[in-house]
Amino acid sequence: MSDQSSRILEYLYVNCGVDLRGYRKETLERRLTVRMAATGCVSCGQYIDYLQEHPGECEDFIDALTIKVSGFFRDPPVYEILKNKTFPDLLSARTKQGKSFVSVWSAGCARGQEAYTAAMLLHDLAAKEAPFLTLHIVGTDVDARSLQAAREGRYPAGELAGTEEGFLKRYFVKEGDYYRVVPEIRRMVTFGRHNLTGMNSGGPSEGLFASYDIIFCRNVLIYYNRDRQSRVLKRLAGMLNTGGCLVLGKAESLPRELSTAMPEAYRGTKIYFKRESLCL
Repeated sequence: MSDQSSRILEYLYVNCGVDLRGYRKETLERRLTVRMAATGCVSCGQYIDYLQEHPGECEDFIDALTIKVSGFFRDPPVYEILKNKTFPDLLSARTKQGKSFVSVWSAGCARGQEAYTAAMLLHDLAAKEAPFLTLHIVGTDVDARSLQAAREGRYPAGELAGTEEGFLKRYFVKEGDYYRVVPEIRRMVTFGRHNLTGMNSGGPSEGLFASYDIIFCRNVLIYYNRDRQSRVLKRLAGMLNTGGCLVLGKAESLPRELSTAMPEAYRGTKIYFKRESLCL
């Protein structure tokens, strides 16, 4: 990566609070080329000047870079296991431990579909098996525009094509060609901006918890170099309660040093359980 490109990343980190310094070089430079062309800049130095003169360009750059692909109940086999095995076992364990709440973090939540899916599944299960448990779900992303859409909880009908009819009727209100998540579920989820991949980043400030029972981090890290992936995954593992689970995307896996303490529970699902405390 050129010195000028590095200057842009440093500017974004210092002025926008977004650490993209571990992003894969090829992907980053492609996105940078797109934004430079869109703003009429012919050099990195000129683009830095543009960023300084147009603060909104920080958001445009982040918007161009971040992954927007998401969906309700994405990867059905994974959610079948979460619904029928992982979540019921977790609720049962927390009940036996005398816990009063379950905490969930959807890291890199995009427009909120993953966080709301978890909220609906847990709400449905808890109502039957653990009605006294309070469910707390936090969804975070670096993209402010995606977070605004998540808070609105309003989605085109086509995006819910794979949603079970019972969930659609119970947890959504139809508004023309759109569906909005019902207030009860929206109140369960808190959305906030968080730089997951920052070198010194901790947990989201929106959460009241130092640790979580479930952490989703699916398809968020695939464009980062291996060193940054490993740092983030170790940090997430350290924030996971013993007995909790970390859910990754299909193309992601844990660093070798975590595999013993956090085995994949069901082959091919990328659902990892934390069996013991970690010394990282």
